[in-house]
Amino acid sequence: MIIYSSPLAELIKHRDASMLHLIWKPDSRLGSDADVRNEFDLLLGFVNEHKPILLCSDSTHYPFHGNMEMQNWLDFEYFPRLGTAGIKAFAVVAEPSAVDEFNDEKGGLFSIPEVRYFVNHDEASEWLETFQ
Repeated sequence: MIIYSSPLAELIKHRDASMLHLIWKPDSRLGSDADVRNEFDLLLGFVNEHKPILLCSDSTHYPFHGNMEMQNWLDFEYFPRLGTAGIKAFAVVAEPSAVDEFNDEKGGLFSIPEVRYFVNHDEASEWLETFQ
Protein backbone atom coordinates (compact mmCIF):
# COMPACT_ATOMS: atom_id res chain seq x y z
CA MET A 1 0.00 0.00 0.00
CA ILE A 2 1.39 3.42 -0.95
CA ILE A 3 1.49 5.58 2.17
CA TYR A 4 3.36 8.56 0.72
CA SER A 5 4.18 9.94 -2.71
CA SER A 6 5.95 13.07 -3.90
CA PRO A 7 7.68 14.11 -7.13
CA LEU A 8 10.94 12.66 -5.71
CA ALA A 9 9.94 9.47 -3.90
CA GLU A 10 7.25 6.99 -3.02
CA LEU A 11 6.90 5.01 0.20
CA ILE A 12 5.17 1.64 0.26
CA LYS A 13 4.12 -0.28 3.35
CA HIS A 14 4.84 -3.99 2.88
CA ARG A 15 1.88 -6.34 3.27
CA ASP A 16 3.12 -7.79 6.58
CA ALA A 17 3.77 -4.29 7.97
CA SER A 18 7.30 -5.12 9.13
CA MET A 19 8.89 -3.36 6.15
CA LEU A 20 8.71 -0.04 4.36
CA HIS A 21 9.98 0.29 0.80
CA LEU A 22 11.30 3.67 -0.37
CA ILE A 23 11.47 4.16 -4.13
CA TRP A 24 13.38 7.14 -5.46
CA LYS A 25 11.72 8.35 -8.65
CA PRO A 26 13.66 9.51 -11.75
CA ASP A 27 12.96 13.15 -10.81
CA SER A 28 14.94 12.64 -7.58
CA ARG A 29 18.00 13.40 -9.69
CA LEU A 30 16.65 16.95 -9.97
CA GLY A 31 16.21 17.47 -6.22
CA SER A 32 18.67 19.40 -4.11
CA ASP A 33 20.42 17.84 -1.12
CA ALA A 34 17.95 19.73 1.08
CA ASP A 35 15.02 18.20 -0.85
CA VAL A 36 16.44 14.71 -0.41
CA ARG A 37 17.13 15.24 3.30
CA ASN A 38 13.53 16.39 3.68
CA GLU A 39 12.32 13.15 2.05
CA PHE A 40 14.51 11.12 4.43
CA ASP A 41 13.14 13.08 7.41
CA LEU A 42 9.60 12.31 6.23
CA LEU A 43 10.58 8.65 5.98
CA LEU A 44 11.74 8.75 9.60
CA GLY A 45 8.34 10.14 10.57
CA PHE A 46 6.64 7.20 8.84
CA VAL A 47 9.03 4.80 10.58
CA ASN A 48 8.00 6.28 13.93
CA GLU A 49 4.31 6.07 12.99
CA HIS A 50 4.18 2.59 11.40
CA LYS A 51 6.93 0.87 13.47
CA PRO A 52 8.55 -1.32 10.78
CA ILE A 53 11.79 -3.12 11.60
CA LEU A 54 13.06 -3.30 8.00
CA LEU A 55 13.62 -0.75 5.24
CA CYS A 56 14.42 -1.21 1.57
CA SER A 57 15.40 1.73 -0.59
CA ASP A 58 15.47 1.58 -4.39
CA SER A 59 18.12 4.20 -5.03
CA THR A 60 18.83 3.33 -8.65
CA HIS A 61 17.38 6.68 -9.76
CA TYR A 62 19.07 8.76 -7.07
CA PRO A 63 22.76 9.50 -7.73
CA PHE A 64 24.05 9.43 -4.13
CA HIS A 65 27.23 7.76 -5.37
CA GLY A 66 29.92 10.41 -5.38
CA ASN A 67 28.04 12.88 -3.16
CA MET A 68 30.17 12.45 -0.05
CA GLU A 69 28.47 15.22 1.91
CA MET A 70 25.11 13.49 1.55
CA GLN A 71 26.60 10.05 2.14
CA ASN A 72 28.32 11.21 5.34
CA TRP A 73 25.05 12.71 6.58
CA LEU A 74 23.31 9.39 5.92
CA ASP A 75 26.07 7.33 7.52
CA PHE A 76 26.70 9.33 10.66
CA GLU A 77 23.45 11.17 11.34
CA TYR A 78 20.54 9.51 9.59
CA PHE A 79 21.23 5.76 9.85
CA PRO A 80 21.78 5.98 13.63
CA ARG A 81 18.41 7.76 13.94
CA LEU A 82 16.80 4.85 12.08
CA GLY A 83 18.35 2.43 14.56
CA THR A 84 17.01 4.46 17.47
CA ALA A 85 13.56 4.34 15.82
CA GLY A 86 13.64 0.52 15.79
CA ILE A 87 14.96 -0.33 12.32
CA LYS A 88 17.08 -3.50 12.41
CA ALA A 89 18.16 -3.61 8.76
CA PHE A 90 18.24 -1.24 5.80
CA ALA A 91 18.83 -2.65 2.30
CA VAL A 92 19.76 -0.21 -0.45
CA VAL A 93 19.37 -1.21 -4.10
CA ALA A 94 21.85 0.86 -6.09
CA GLU A 95 23.79 1.04 -9.31
CA PRO A 96 26.42 -1.73 -9.58
CA SER A 97 29.31 0.75 -9.45
CA ALA A 98 28.21 1.90 -5.99
CA VAL A 99 27.39 -1.49 -4.45
CA ASP A 100 30.87 -3.00 -4.20
CA GLU A 101 32.43 0.27 -3.09
CA PHE A 102 29.90 0.93 -0.33
CA ASN A 103 29.77 -2.66 0.97
CA ASP A 104 33.59 -2.82 1.16
CA GLU A 105 33.94 0.67 2.59
CA LYS A 106 31.20 0.37 5.19
CA GLY A 107 31.54 -3.25 6.25
CA GLY A 108 31.05 -3.29 10.02
CA LEU A 109 30.45 0.47 10.23
CA PHE A 110 26.83 0.04 11.23
CA SER A 111 25.48 -2.33 13.83
CA ILE A 112 21.98 -0.94 14.37
CA PRO A 113 20.62 -0.81 11.82
CA GLU A 114 22.67 -3.07 9.61
CA VAL A 115 23.00 -1.39 6.22
CA ARG A 116 23.91 -3.26 3.07
CA TYR A 117 23.90 -2.35 -0.62
CA PHE A 118 22.57 -4.60 -3.40
CA VAL A 119 22.32 -4.61 -7.20
CA ASN A 120 18.81 -6.08 -7.35
CA HIS A 121 15.61 -6.31 -5.33
CA ASP A 122 15.60 -10.09 -4.98
CA GLU A 123 18.96 -10.14 -3.19
CA ALA A 124 17.92 -7.23 -0.98
CA SER A 125 14.63 -8.93 -0.06
CA GLU A 126 16.34 -12.24 0.73
CA TRP A 127 18.80 -10.47 3.03
CA LEU A 128 16.05 -8.52 4.78
CA GLU A 129 14.02 -11.70 5.36
CA THR A 130 16.83 -13.01 7.57
CA PHE A 131 15.93 -10.31 10.11
CA GLN A 132 12.28 -11.31 10.52
